[in-house]
Amino acid sequence: MRTHSFDLPGGTSTVYLTYSRSTGKNCVATIKNTRIGTPTLTGAYLTFGDGSGRQEELANFSYYATAYLYAPGQCIYFGGRDYNSGDWWGTGPGWCS
Repeated sequence: MRTHSFDLPGGTSTVYLTYSRSTGKNCVATIKNTRIGTPTLTGAYLTFGDGSGRQEELANFSYYATAYLYAPGQCIYFGGRDYNSGDWWGTGPGWCS
């Protein structure tokens, strides 16, 4: 399993990406570093390198948001947002399974 991560502005949440070769799925999770246990805007997303196929979760969560994308052998974008970031922050394409 491979992983990658980055902090959202202010360090209020960290976005983690994992890829499982056995399932061909990417999983992104935006995990809160502050206001843990309190519902606040938290989101995670994945798309193919061309921007299609977006999978997203965005709501008031207490701990984390997750999204999954089946994309074996493809490059993807991934990212997250939270109550402090103001908008979506992400990286890619270039994370290639």
